[in-house]
Amino acid sequence: MPLSAKQLEYVKAIKSRKYKYLLYGGGVAGGKTIVTIGFLDEMAQQYPGTRYAVVRKSLSTIRRNTLPSYRKILEMNGDPNRMKFNKSEFTANYGNGSEIVFVEADIANDPELNKLRGLEITGVDIEEANECSEIAFSTLITRVGRWKNFEYDIPPFILLTCNPDNNWVKFKWYDPWSEGKLKAPYYFQQALPHDNPYNTKEYLESLENLPEAEYQRYVKGNWEYGGDPNQLVQFAWYKECKVEIDKMDCQPTFLGIDVAREGNDYSTLAFFDDHRLLWIERYKFDTCIPLKEIVKERIKDYRMRMYNVAADGIGLGAALIDLLAQDRIYIEVFKSSESPTSHPDGMEHFVFRNKRAEAHWLWRMDIQNGNIDLCDDPELQKQTLSLKYYVEEKFIKIQDKKTFKKELGYSPDTAEAAIIGNYIRNKQIGGKILFVSKGSARTKSSSTQSTLVPIVEAKTHVYALEY
Repeated sequence: MPLSAKQLEYVKAIKSRKYKYLLYGGGVAGGKTIVTIGFLDEMAQQYPGTRYAVVRKSLSTIRRNTLPSYRKILEMNGDPNRMKFNKSEFTANYGNGSEIVFVEADIANDPELNKLRGLEITGVDIEEANECSEIAFSTLITRVGRWKNFEYDIPPFILLTCNPDNNWVKFKWYDPWSEGKLKAPYYFQQALPHDNPYNTKEYLESLENLPEAEYQRYVKGNWEYGGDPNQLVQFAWYKECKVEIDKMDCQPTFLGIDVAREGNDYSTLAFFDDHRLLWIERYKFDTCIPLKEIVKERIKDYRMRMYNVAADGIGLGAALIDLLAQDRIYIEVFKSSESPTSHPDGMEHFVFRNKRAEAHWLWRMDIQNGNIDLCDDPELQKQTLSLKYYVEEKFIKIQDKKTFKKELGYSPDTAEAAIIGNYIRNKQIGGKILFVSKGSARTKSSSTQSTLVPIVEAKTHVYALEY
């Protein structure tokens, strides 16, 4: 497949030699990663012995999202085996001596950014630059143009991708661009989901379900649209955790259950292993009896320990727990009204109103910090992004289910099941709950690495790169 019109414009700007700092983005699924890392791949092939860097804020997102996208690019360009990847160094080594090194730029873990300061590279791509600090950008300005640029007459360059954000990226590129004042060596190419012809109709339709603030920012590219300050989980965090999961290759060990109360609610089961939400099951029953049989069957089929299964102990959830106990199945009781067992990290003057607020905040922190992979479930995404929290005096509270249902027309049963399952998962894997700070996310094995689900990118084997 050829590049999209927007991608071709961007490549043309790179090759024009007019610009050194070229930003591509302004929305989700515009083909950002494909065109930027694809460009580096082509350069590495065409100019032997050159060196490039792909920089992103955290190593966990490099593992989860950037490397799978890079592998996809290698396949699109015809030969996925043309390089060897050094896992310990996070470096792609090409047969002609070229290299692409993948580096994190997290000031929280590396205040002096020494990982960047030691680079000597031909060019660099900063993925999701809006998540990185301006200091990282300034540091990289001093590191490009230091490896065979003179030999091949390659101008030093920094490619960047981004989503709309109210930070240095906006001030440096978007604001002057929107006013018609952006000048070389800076360049901005706005690309939105509908600009990418390889996004499926189904994916574009799914974006219609985003909350209004996030729809304006990530679909319409409206940088001026402020986010909801009470939104529990932001779309930018959520999309970084979403991966493809092969259900046939999974062994669930934890289960969260939310039991339907009335109307159009669904009884929902959320299945986890140590690091992933694997899948969701939803059932429409008038009583708890058939649900009890399904839960018993799942526990037996997957040989799950009873203390790794939890259900809300209030309302009909209590009835399910009692029915299971009659068959000597004693699952964990999650009582949302109970007192919390922890304080929010870094907010010593605040407390959770109850265990429900504690569990919801843990869900927020795990997603924000990339401590969990999430299966592609549109209903889970919709509900999670619609959850609200409030701070009243010293208490952190979560919007109650009745208000949620009144405002949005449905119950957050899918999100509640996932949040209960995530709480019991954290509780049982050794108390790593409460609350993991940024940069301390676990190191995943290659078997759990996968790629973002919804983005269908263009193939990139179209460059004729001659500077």
